[in-house]
Formats: sequence, C-alpha cells, structure tokens
Amino acid sequence: MIGMLRRTFAYWNSERANFLYPALIRPQLEYAMPVWNDLYKKDKDILERVQRRASRVCDLRGKSYEERLQILNWTSLEQRRRRGDMIQTYKLANNLDNMNFGKKVFSEMNENECARRGHKFKIIGESHVT
Repeated sequence: MIGMLRRTFAYWNSERANFLYPALIRPQLEYAMPVWNDLYKKDKDILERVQRRASRVCDLRGKSYEERLQILNWTSLEQRRRRGDMIQTYKLANNLDNMNFGKKVFSEMNENECARRGHKFKIIGESHVT
C-alpha cells in the first residue's frame, strides 16, 4: 500500500502522510490486534517497520524515527496496542462492552483476597481446554 501511494503521488510529504496513512495503512496494521497482540515479538517488529517506512517522508529526512513520530503526531504501534488493551479491559471490568460470555466476566473479591492478589477484580470463567 505504501509503494502504491508513493507511485501515485510524485511528492510524499508530511501533509499527505498525515492524511493517507491513518486512513489507508494503519487500519491494515491494526486489524484484529486484540487477538494476536501478545504472540511474537518478531511479528510486532515487522509491523513497526511498516510504520517506520511510512513515516519516511521527503520533508523529514535525516530525523530519527521517534522525532518523525512526534512531528507527524503519530504514536508507535506498541503504544496503540497497549492503549487498546487498557480500553478493552476497562470496558470488560465495567460491563460496558456488549460481549456476552454467558455469565459475568469480572467479580469483585473480598478485602482478604484483594490484599493477596493486588487488585479487587478477578477474571472468572471456565477453561475451554480439554
């Protein structure tokens, strides 16, 4: 997709990158992210390389990847994955998500269990492994 966009536009600048990357490239990189997020570091690195390549625009040459992200006002894919995980956990903990597992997913623990485990929420459910 990046190659097609660069062939289509003679000059790939930060304005075009800010317009086209979030609309056409990032959704493909983040597709089904909650499912595969914690699998392999090598897969995450490959996706991050795609964003590195997309951030190399003509008017930002010679700058580091972190500087380019800051100038373009993008976040790294790792930060986006972490943020998505926190949002999903919050939704599940507060019953804001429309996911029906057949029973309550989180249960509040009493104070004794909370002192041992470090927080008051515990994920409940049966294992599907047979």
